[in-house]
Amino acid sequence: MQGGESRRAFCQWSSSSFALGGRASLLGCSAAPPAVAPAEGGKRYKAAFSNAGLQSTWCTHGIETVKRWGNWLGVDITVYDSQFNIDKQRQDIEDMATKEWDFVAMQAYAIKTLEEPVKRLIEKGIPVIDFDTRIVPEGEDIGLWTFMSPDHEGLAEQATEMMIQSIGGKGKIVTRKAPLRTPARNFARRDFTRSSASIRKLK
Repeated sequence: MQGGESRRAFCQWSSSSFALGGRASLLGCSAAPPAVAPAEGGKRYKAAFSNAGLQSTWCTHGIETVKRWGNWLGVDITVYDSQFNIDKQRQDIEDMATKEWDFVAMQAYAIKTLEEPVKRLIEKGIPVIDFDTRIVPEGEDIGLWTFMSPDHEGLAEQATEMMIQSIGGKGKIVTRKAPLRTPARNFARRDFTRSSASIRKLK
């Protein structure tokens, strides 16, 4: 599938698939596969995924979910494990850019490290989904299909407040930092510090 044809087909497929996925979620997110028809004419789609590293439970669970939905929706998933290594991920995306895909999705290990191979994917008409860490800084437009990310700040603040309440608002808390190059680490760390600093008896 090439160029504009790929984008049109992906748009049609993703709209119907996400709608059905939402309906399945409302019905309870059961492990049983939803009644989702495969791609037109029984064709299966081909997608590539890259994340920071499968040594993280967050990334591993994400890939497991992707594979499950891929099986339900008729998408064959190829996973690139970056192993928390910027050079390894860059090599992976360079390889990805030499092949044909119906769409790709990636969690960059750091901003501005994957821009050039990602541009080549986009120039080939392959939809690129960016998630969690931005491929380029906010405000720069290189033609990405979309960007999605959880509310790291809100999640960190809620988790911190729950921990503080559970120990009666006083005592000691040990934090474990994410990799320094991960922007989400800065957001979460900021809200953890803000929440814990609001209580004088907490260290």
